[in-house]
Amino acid sequence: MSSAMHPSAGPPMMGQLPTAPDGVGGSSPQQTAYATNIARSLTIDEMRDLHRRAVYDAEAKRTELRLVLASRYRELVGSSDEVLHMQKRAGELDGLVQALPVLVEKLVRCAEEGAAGNKGSGVNRASSSLSAGSRGSVRGGELTDGEAGVKADRDTAKGKAEEEERRRAADRVVSLRRSLASLPRSVHRSLDSRDVHGAASDLVSLFGIVSTLTDSFPLSNALRPSSTFELGAETKLMEGDALLRAQVKMMYLHVQTLPSRTVKMARKLLLRSAMPSSGKGEGGIRPTAEVAARALSALDLLDAKRSDSPPGGRANKLVDLYFDSKASLVRNLLSRLKEGGDAASDDAADDILSRIVAILQYDIILHPYQIFVLRRFLPSTKIGASPKVTGPSEFESRVISSLPPFDPTVVKSKASNFLASFLPLIRTKVKSVLMSIAGTTAARLGGIRQSLYDKTDGVDRMRDLDENGLCRWEEAVSAI
Repeated sequence: MSSAMHPSAGPPMMGQLPTAPDGVGGSSPQQTAYATNIARSLTIDEMRDLHRRAVYDAEAKRTELRLVLASRYRELVGSSDEVLHMQKRAGELDGLVQALPVLVEKLVRCAEEGAAGNKGSGVNRASSSLSAGSRGSVRGGELTDGEAGVKADRDTAKGKAEEEERRRAADRVVSLRRSLASLPRSVHRSLDSRDVHGAASDLVSLFGIVSTLTDSFPLSNALRPSSTFELGAETKLMEGDALLRAQVKMMYLHVQTLPSRTVKMARKLLLRSAMPSSGKGEGGIRPTAEVAARALSALDLLDAKRSDSPPGGRANKLVDLYFDSKASLVRNLLSRLKEGGDAASDDAADDILSRIVAILQYDIILHPYQIFVLRRFLPSTKIGASPKVTGPSEFESRVISSLPPFDPTVVKSKASNFLASFLPLIRTKVKSVLMSIAGTTAARLGGIRQSLYDKTDGVDRMRDLDENGLCRWEEAVSAI
């Protein structure tokens, strides 16, 4: 059984099983030939070693399979338990939701019955005081019939005044509860639609209500509107209504993080270019100053030091914040233009350069002139549609009225400093990009140059800049 007896077969290495022919798996002539080949090629010790290792590998595979099946079974059992627990909790939640309308009806009914009871008790007190006055005049004999009548009328009027005061207090409490319940929902709806001005306005109104009820919440005291009454002016309502106290506390705990969230969203909106990515075709959106005006208004309304700052200081702070945000945006685009990943592609370089040009035109010259100087903005419209120029809308008036008056000379200085800082840097980067593209094809270089010209001084771009609905492009350039 030596390998020397079969030189044509070629002896396998120690412990290596010869390759089985195709179709080996059952009792067949090929299987017999395969076994015969093994018997001729290997020694007895080698065959025993192969058998021992094959048995060990098979046992290891069986053990691994058992462990995998056991772990999967445990995961399945755990998942089924979680599903049952979730089903139970879902049933409890469904029951609470179904019972909520009934509880609300009971609460409204109790409030109405309490108001009716207070009114009845006031009438009873007035009638009892009237009868007591009559009896006193008859028994004592000190008051005449006319004096008794005057005293009774005075007591009746006093009772009516007290009852009217209690009724107004009850109506005020109901109105406060409704506002405390509806304003947080309005804030969340505004944030979901990225309306930061609406969210900030509702938050200021909400904190104004809280500050009139109690002065124990510093955030409410800092963000309350200036037209609000004194701090704690309606503290008596809180002292006499435990449900109102609990509602105010729960509402404050719920919304105390929303101002910071609104401020972060407003700052992110300022870090965006006015020209959207979809604004390349006729179906795109015409860039307007509406988003920037909303963001600036929200940042001003939610400034905790707003009441302590003069209007001029607030205006300068907003102008600095606006141009700093646009500076960060341009720096980000220039860094992407410098990187090898995006700048290596000619189309990516063309897109970045086009966005930088649009930022300089819209975000640095046109929109600052509209917001800070004209104090106007128009709602977003499609590029193919002409903007309708009318008087300021109600929403536009609310946004603009919340902003402080701006000094045009300060705005012009900020814009000039921005252009003086970034135009040389942009020119250098554009020159380097065009030189790198010139090494490929002259046609591609000419195409990018023509594209930049069209988006800078082209007929379509100049028409879009002039047809913004509020001012001419040359007017904005000369003012900024």
